[in-house]
Amino acid sequence: MSKMNIQKSKRVVEKILRREEVDNETMFFALRFYERKNHQSPNPRFGEYIKIITNKIVEQNLGLVHACISKFNCPELDEDALFSEGLFAVTRCIKTYNPELGWKWATYVCCVILRSISKYIRSHKMLELFEPKDEMFPKDPPEYPSENVEKIKGILNENKAQLDTREMDVINSRFYEQISLKDLGSKYSLSKERIRQIQAKALKKIKRVLDPDQELVKEIPDKIYISPGRVV
Repeated sequence: MSKMNIQKSKRVVEKILRREEVDNETMFFALRFYERKNHQSPNPRFGEYIKIITNKIVEQNLGLVHACISKFNCPELDEDALFSEGLFAVTRCIKTYNPELGWKWATYVCCVILRSISKYIRSHKMLELFEPKDEMFPKDPPEYPSENVEKIKGILNENKAQLDTREMDVINSRFYEQISLKDLGSKYSLSKERIRQIQAKALKKIKRVLDPDQELVKEIPDKIYISPGRVV
């Protein structure tokens, strides 16, 4: 199948559209063929074929993601988050896999999925060791100088940290409206852990804007609680 041509590649697409079974390696040869053709001479039809083949590869490997997840015993973690991590690994592999090197797709992608999920689990467990629980925050937190509060509010109000729409909504929802990670996850159809990651990324952007005011930066931990006149 390494000598893929326009006729063979089109037959692969037609089989996919007829919902016929096509092996992964054959689809990859067709996918790479259309990617090369589209790079040489951009064509909307080639782009559509690339999308059809890519979606079929993802669909055909969903079971593989679930099989890899089943090898881990972590009932405390959100299975949807693990599945998202595994699916993201599949999409990365689709971009990098070269069928001409002789590697079987299943071997290649399983290694990446397992490594990605393992890394996610390790990082999650480390976060749990250092992340304070909501109930650990004092009900009446100490006040910080009003000028510091105004600086932080100014960053948010003027979006000096260049937060995107979702990051801004997560920060406002979490720290002004005190909406839980679970509720925000339901709003965006994401896991609690994914919302936590968006929150952490937004806070890093805010901290970068506060630099070089290092004293103020030190006052903002990875999780902050904002209420009128107070920042913790």
